[in-house]
Amino acid sequence: MRAHLVPSSRFYIAQKRLAMTLAFFMVILFVPKPVLAKEQLDGFSENDAQSLFSMAMVAVDEQFYDEAIEVFDYLYKKTKSNRVLLEKGRSLYLAGRYKEAESLFLALYFNHDLPTGIRPTLSNYITSSRKKGSKLNWSMGFSRDSNPTNETFRDVVKVLGQTVTVNKSVRKETTGLWLNLLAEQPIGEQSKLYANVRHFDAPNNLNDNQLIGVGYRSENTFSESGFLQLLASGKWTSGALYSTGITLSTGIRPVQNSTLVLKVDVGQNDLVGHTVFDSNHINIALSKDLYQNNIAAVGAELGVANVMRADPYNSSQARYIKLNVRSSWPDISPFYQLTYKQVEHRGRDPFFLVQRSDEYVNHVLGFKLGGIQIREFVPEVSISFDDNRSNIDYFDYRKKFIGFSIKSVF
Repeated sequence: MRAHLVPSSRFYIAQKRLAMTLAFFMVILFVPKPVLAKEQLDGFSENDAQSLFSMAMVAVDEQFYDEAIEVFDYLYKKTKSNRVLLEKGRSLYLAGRYKEAESLFLALYFNHDLPTGIRPTLSNYITSSRKKGSKLNWSMGFSRDSNPTNETFRDVVKVLGQTVTVNKSVRKETTGLWLNLLAEQPIGEQSKLYANVRHFDAPNNLNDNQLIGVGYRSENTFSESGFLQLLASGKWTSGALYSTGITLSTGIRPVQNSTLVLKVDVGQNDLVGHTVFDSNHINIALSKDLYQNNIAAVGAELGVANVMRADPYNSSQARYIKLNVRSSWPDISPFYQLTYKQVEHRGRDPFFLVQRSDEYVNHVLGFKLGGIQIREFVPEVSISFDDNRSNIDYFDYRKKFIGFSIKSVF
């Protein structure tokens, strides 16, 4: 006697949904579509729209992305619904058509009739689409550094027990304009190459500088919430400083909007013509999102940074902590960062004959001015305060840095 095999309810429902989807697409694909004149739009009922929308969502769940996109196109012509456009964009993204998805998400993002609460979701999709495709980004700005050489604020210092007057620079401040270009090209699903060019232009060529960087970045997931990222980079600056490095980051995202990351950075710096300043470095940092919602986010980072040179005095170890707070409102997004760092040099200063020890504090306060956004670009203003205190008075310094920039919100 043959036993009857009864399919599970879950399997039966999946089969039914798939059959409904295929039947619907037979109608959509092979029945001529009406010309969308106004009188025909008037005859398209809300129930019809909801039925088609539900069927298209089933198609997305079953990974029939191209068919779902065609249905959403048809629905949008009938309804002009932003929700339909959003789901079409999501289908394009899931189908791997990232450029098309980005264009649609951008159009939605800049639609003034869109509810404000939808924009963070769109922003995430736009950012992710750009990460998966080729891109060329630019930013530009103005900056003013009150003390670019970290000159001491002390008028006199102690040298071998003697009081010595410090000769101050006549002109310390540096003001200038900068331009930054970043190009990225994916290679495979989870890797990309990038190139970065930056130029800073100051009056009378004072402190002009350029930077060229190239690198390779790869990120892989190894569990439902874990990830591993590799970054290999090299850069050259106009001061004849060459640097190369490898950064390995691993972490977990245990819940949505929460990330714990361990980062290890190993590299070297070579200064042409000044080998005494050539160095190797190894930095280890642990960062954590402490709190995050649609309006505000708080994060912290603990780290150790080691610089190793041939001369023990020029070698150092730093321990630091960072606290980041940012908020996002419709017209203005304030942010704040606090950094506290202790730096211990490994040998005695050859001039002051003591082992140098510093404490450094940095405050950064800024605002993104979304209320005057031009397409995807918004102005950003920030001010930074540095205060370094050393057991050697000559290395005590303060500085103030003011910046204005125009950057993409994504």
